Amino acid sequence: DCLLSRGLGDVYKRQRLQKAVLRTLCGNAAARPGEYRLALQLRLDDGGHVARMRLLDTTGSSRVDAAVTRAIQGMDVGAPPPAGMPQPVSILLLPGGTHCAAPRRSGP
Repeated sequence: DCLLSRGLGDVYKRQRLQKAVLRTLCGNAAARPGEYRLALQLRLDDGGHVARMRLLDTTGSSRVDAAVTRAIQGMDVGAPPPAGMPQPVSILLLPGGTHCAAPRRSGP
């Protein structure tokens, strides 16, 4: 699961930010969620890119922590944040669950 802080911009955070974080991490084998718990905070610029991120704890693996940091820093959320949205945005990634969609199989 991916949990986000609540407040102004909830729809933006739920629909845009959560999807962008999961899409980005799922596309990176070293940062792929599901096996770790991690809290982080993000600050977005006016264009909808991650300007700053901070890990609030560790996954227990410096390799995974570094991979998550590299993957998320500068990430494009796909739309600017709503004016007045409180920042930073806190995100909690929990182990288990279905974070990443299974790859689609092509052909019969």
